[in-house]
Parts: sequence; C-alpha cells; structure tokens
Amino acid sequence: MELVVALGLLGLAFTLFLSASGNARAMERNFTRESRAVQVLDNTIERISFEKNASVEEAKDIFEDEFARSRLIDDIDALRSSEVRDGKLRLEITRKNGKRLAAVEIRIGKAEESKQ
Repeated sequence: MELVVALGLLGLAFTLFLSASGNARAMERNFTRESRAVQVLDNTIERISFEKNASVEEAKDIFEDEFARSRLIDDIDALRSSEVRDGKLRLEITRKNGKRLAAVEIRIGKAEESKQ
C-alpha cells in the first residue's frame, strides 16, 4: 500500500514538474518575441535618425526592411503596421491574434506633406 501511494505521489510530482517547465518555456518564447520586436523598432528608429528629413514613405521602407531582416517572420505569425496619426508615424508589431508585441510613435520631419 505504501508503495502505491509513493508511486502516486511521484507521478503527481512529475506531472506538476512537466506542467511548470512547459509554462516556463512559453514565457521564455514570449519574452524572446517581444525582445525581437523591440529590437526591430529600435533599429528602425536608429536608421531613421541618420536620415536627414526622412519622409514617411522612407521611414516605412526602413521599418519594412528591418522587419524582413528580423527573425520574427520565421519564429511567429507576426504582423506589422504603420500609419500616420496626428503628425506622428505609429509603427507596431502584433501577432495574428491581435496581441501587441511592441509599438512606437515617432515624429517625422515631412509627416504633414506625406499624409495619405
């Protein structure tokens, strides 16, 4: 009887360990995805800052280029969007389920001229 109870407890402990390790892996994957998304936006902002008086279209092209170079495309179902609101360019990376990974708003020198 003691052996059966001991095996039952061991099985329960093993199940709890597998569940916890699965949750830890999921958290690590989400953190990695968010970090990569932030890195794409950071690289985009840095490249735009080197362009003197970059237009909205040039900024969008830089964002698309940085997104294409990232590993987000291979890793997850990431989507990117860019739109002009109130004279600011909003760059956002989301998952297909609508959850936002990272977003930033930046003021572009020629934003008023390039509104569409």
